[in-house]
Amino acid sequence: TAEQRIVMFDCQPGRSGGYAQTFLTGFTGTLVVDDYAGYKALFATGRIKEAGCLTHVRRKFFEQYKVNHHPLAKMSLLQTAKLNGIEPFTWLHFVLTHLPTWKNSQLDQLLPLPGNTFSSST
Repeated sequence: TAEQRIVMFDCQPGRSGGYAQTFLTGFTGTLVVDDYAGYKALFATGRIKEAGCLTHVRRKFFEQYKVNHHPLAKMSLLQTAKLNGIEPFTWLHFVLTHLPTWKNSQLDQLLPLPGNTFSSST
């Protein structure tokens, strides 16, 4: 049989891992999640494989680059820009120019993701 893929969201009134366990009863396969500890019990049996959320990973690289300009973080972000059709060096120039005065609450707007725009002239 062909592999079937689905994207589904289940909203609950709290963040208890029990909600996910109940919802995913009988499920086997790969589950894309952030690093929230409430999901860890789902992976303990081996029935469900964990796939990390790339958006959360990118944020960690961005935070690492912001703190110490680590070259691996820089390369990861440049590759992310390429994957998303963003010219990497235009993006990097924009970020380095604007980061010192950028609001912390809006850092996601500096990630090289689809929908974010960057211009070397601004």
